[in-house]
Amino acid sequence: KEASFILSCLGNSNIYLAQRLKEKIVEYKK
Repeated sequence: KEASFILSCLGNSNIYLAQRLKEKIVEYKK
């Protein structure tokens, strides 16, 4: 259970970081 919980947390953080990167890229292109 702990391993899957950690993996799910990592997945969520990766998605969050990807969204932040997209926002930064969009702002940079402006």
